[in-house]
Amino acid sequence: MNYIPFKLINLENDSYHIVVSANVNNNKGVLVIDTGASKTVIDENIVNSPSLELLDYKNVVSSGLGGEIKLQLTKLPEIKITNFILSNFVVALIDLSHINKLYQKYHNEPIIGLLGSDFFLKYKANIDYDQKIISLKINE
Repeated sequence: MNYIPFKLINLENDSYHIVVSANVNNNKGVLVIDTGASKTVIDENIVNSPSLELLDYKNVVSSGLGGEIKLQLTKLPEIKITNFILSNFVVALIDLSHINKLYQKYHNEPIIGLLGSDFFLKYKANIDYDQKIISLKINE
């Protein structure tokens, strides 16, 4: 069993977000835990490498509070989430600069992505609010 520690960010009275420290392409920041997101999302501004292969995404669309958007998908070779390394994981690439502008008053680390339900299902993750850890079951 692997464990990932998390922090709670107090946005407003009784309004919180869970974040985990992460590193993607030598960019340190946080991933916001978003179990309502079907796909893990990484900020396209930090992975704009010409060597990354975009996967076929013609029919992939996402819907959120901001409406419907087309997604670009890619497989990232490595995402470091605190003490856990996620290898060759398919993520959606979206410009998160507007989210970072909103979060600046609440948190001083950049948001480099959202950790979605695809991750939580794959690793049968559980969130323990008392201990502030996410436990993962890794198939060995």
